[in-house]
Order: sequence, then C-alpha cells, then structure tokens
Amino acid sequence: MNLDYLQKPLFWVAFSITVIVALFLYGLNLDTNKSKLQKTKELLIIANTSINEKNDTLNSKNKEIKNLSNKVSSLNNKILEKDKTVQSLINDKKDLENTIIELENKPPEIITKYKTEYKEKKTYYTYGKGKGKLTIYKTCSNCPNFKVWVDNKYKGEISSYYENNAPSCSESSGTISFIITAGYHKIKCEDKKGSTWNIDVTVKENECYRQGFR
Repeated sequence: MNLDYLQKPLFWVAFSITVIVALFLYGLNLDTNKSKLQKTKELLIIANTSINEKNDTLNSKNKEIKNLSNKVSSLNNKILEKDKTVQSLINDKKDLENTIIELENKPPEIITKYKTEYKEKKTYYTYGKGKGKLTIYKTCSNCPNFKVWVDNKYKGEISSYYENNAPSCSESSGTISFIITAGYHKIKCEDKKGSTWNIDVTVKENECYRQGFR
C-alpha cells in the first residue's frame, strides 16, 4: 500500500482544514440544537403555565357547580316540605267535608241543637249602637229654672223638679232628656241670677244617665 502522500505537507494542510471545517460545522449544529432545546423548554414552561391556569379555572367551576348542586338540593327539600304541607291541608279538607256530610245526615233536631249552640248572640240597642240617654233635672221646688248647655250646645230650660225620686228615663216633662253618643260630656247650668254649675259626666252605651241640679 502506497502511503507516500502522508509525507507530503499539502496533505496535512488539507486534512487540517477539513477537520477544522468539520468541527466548526459540528459546533454550529450544537448551537442550533441548543437553541432549539431552549425554545422547546420555554414552550413547555408556557404550556405548563397554561395548563395550571386551566386547572385552576376548572377547579373554580367545579366549586360553583358543587354550590349550585347544594342549593338545588336545598330547594328540593323545601319543595318536599311544601308538598307535605299541601297534602296535610288536603287531608284536613277531606276530614272537614266528611264531618259536614255526617252532620247533614243527622236527624233535624240534632242539627237544630248544633246550630243553636253556635249561633251568634245579638245585642239589642235601646238607644242605638254606640249611644246612650242623658236626662237632666232639678231637685228643689224653690230653685229657679235652669238653662242647660251640653258640650257648649244650648239644650233648653228646666222647669219641673223631682225632689224625692229621680225621673225615669221615659219622663221628659220639665226635664232635659235626649239620646247622645256614649262617652264623656260636659254639662253647664245657669240660673236667672247668673250663677253657673259645671259638671262632667260619662254616658255609657245602651244606658240612661240621670243628673240632678239644685
């Protein structure tokens, strides 16, 4: 085998240049691969960050769904309770209807007695509802006649007297007697000499109040 070319300087120069070029190209390739690796790493970091953000959003949505589910469950429980109440009212209505049917099927005298026991009592008002009667008279024979005002309204003059017994509410001769609204009232009497008497009275509903002066 002829190896004389190994002894020629030109060969080694060419060989050296070839090795240097090869190493340079290999270095370029390493830089390119390193740059790609760095970009890949950055993309992986971005992707991982995006995945974490989406996981956080998903967890938040899951919590909202759980809360909504709990609210729906609570509403369903309330609806069930309302249904029970409605059913109870329906049962009460049926019981009442059955009771009415039983009462209707009872003998007439029993029904009459039942109605009488629960019949509302009616009050008879002699002078009208919310009203009473006021009778004013004098009690001495030698007293002068009195002029009478009730609640600052002139009502007339008293001429007759009832010394021993007060007049009945039906008597009106010589007295001032009239129906008035039940409650508090002011009476003023004045004689011919100008002397006056003032008194406050309370008239009760459906009653007669008698007031004498002397």
